[in-house]
Amino acid sequence: MDWTIYQGIGMGPLRLGMSPTEVAAVLGEPENSNREFDGSVREHRTAAPMLGYVDGRLTDIDAGVDLRGVRFEELDVFAASPETVVRRLFDRNGGKALAGLGSVLFLSLGINTGGFYDADAGRFIAPDEDEGRDRGLAVFAAGSFDAMLDEMRPVSLSATDARP
Repeated sequence: MDWTIYQGIGMGPLRLGMSPTEVAAVLGEPENSNREFDGSVREHRTAAPMLGYVDGRLTDIDAGVDLRGVRFEELDVFAASPETVVRRLFDRNGGKALAGLGSVLFLSLGINTGGFYDADAGRFIAPDEDEGRDRGLAVFAAGSFDAMLDEMRPVSLSATDARP
């Protein structure tokens, strides 16, 4: 399946704001669904992103490294180098990103990444490293990270950051 990212809209055939019933009409019923401590719901399916709902509406679409066909523009985000992906997102986000909680957030794009860039060390994570083998990218609804923004700090990418 094609999992092209549409900034602020969704990924592949999924659109932020869809109900679980609308998603099931596209992907079929989930293999499992879990209510989280905060009242949100997480759905899992084979060969599809993990999905998160708040108040019955799709708020995040989380793709892992094993999901094929995840694209941002023409870039295959799990086949391209972590540096290529992060730099493209950084550029498209106006040269801005935030880091914290183990991820890099591209707020204006509505995209969050994990396992691509280690902001504490200022380096890109090689795909064969433990952290790189667990790479992920999420498309999220506006406001999803608002409560965590004060725990995050700006990321500065330089041409001399370590290459994977």
